[in-house]
Amino acid sequence: MISSPSGRLLAALLIAVAACSGDTSQRPKDHQAAQGPTLHLVDSVRLEERPDAFIGMPIALSVLEHSRQLVIGDAMSGRIFRFASSGALQTVQGGQGTGPGEFTAPGPAVELPDGAIAVSDFATDRLILLERDGKERSRIGVAGLAFSLATDGATIYAGRLVRQAPWTAAIRLDAATGVWTPLGVAPGPYGEAPQLRVAHPYVSVARQAGALLVGFTGANQLVRVADDGSAQELLIPAVRRRLLPADLAARFSKPLPDSVIAEMASVLTGLHPIPSGEVATVHLDTRLRGRRLEAAGWVSLLDAAGKRACVDAVLPVRGVGKPLTAVLHDTLLVMEQVAEGGETAPRAMVYKYLVSRDGCDWQPLPR
Repeated sequence: MISSPSGRLLAALLIAVAACSGDTSQRPKDHQAAQGPTLHLVDSVRLEERPDAFIGMPIALSVLEHSRQLVIGDAMSGRIFRFASSGALQTVQGGQGTGPGEFTAPGPAVELPDGAIAVSDFATDRLILLERDGKERSRIGVAGLAFSLATDGATIYAGRLVRQAPWTAAIRLDAATGVWTPLGVAPGPYGEAPQLRVAHPYVSVARQAGALLVGFTGANQLVRVADDGSAQELLIPAVRRRLLPADLAARFSKPLPDSVIAEMASVLTGLHPIPSGEVATVHLDTRLRGRRLEAAGWVSLLDAAGKRACVDAVLPVRGVGKPLTAVLHDTLLVMEQVAEGGETAPRAMVYKYLVSRDGCDWQPLPR
């Protein structure tokens, strides 16, 4: 079972991937055999850990744009671990606390042009900017759980759902001034059911072709926000994965018993731009087996124009819990904690996949 150093984060991590049974009536029945992308495993690396630098509860995997380092946020220790792409440990920064350079639950990170990094601290609704040496530069309040970060030069985009109308779902932040502007609005059901906002507060963001893609754990659609603020909704088809039920808001309008919540639906956990201009989406179909969280992963591609998708490649899940994903160049990285045989402690592993579009059956996106 996923645990955390704070009750709020525990609830968020558990429920973020929770929903009711998927509704197969929403998927195109005549496309059941449609060919999706192909994932080719090209490498796997074990991340270097030491007794004094052990990853206890990883909650985010990021790739820094310039240094190409892998960054893992660990909620158990309140630290971030920075690795070379080979898996070699480069440095450990932060620590559990609220003082300068410390985190309560460090999440995703992005790198700025001057080498500083911005890290989302889940439990405090803040972005913490660190210098190259790990010293804190500044803290910026973001009024919501910043689950995902993207960057365009010195501009940071954060996916976060505010807790009041009109339920804006992302912000554009000037890292130099700390001034942020709200972008995009969550799909209608978020305004209809308070419990849906509590259960599914996670928002993913990615830059694509001069626009911001915004995705939600509690909605089947993405929102594409142009730089002028105009927005349109995009629905990624499902062929093999589950979909969130069409009446999700209605189901969350009243308390749900554990027996209903236990059957997980397909939730978006990652939006990853790749050099070809496409964006890879990662969905998880999850369920609880007693206290054990199990997941089946799916990868789809959204074309650069935002008009077609190649959907539902199987993403192998080897460990227990929610795999963490990021992209390095054109390679999809999947971080998991895996225990095999008689191992007493899980190994932190990163699996590297090339995502091939050869043979893809591209499907138009419903509007």
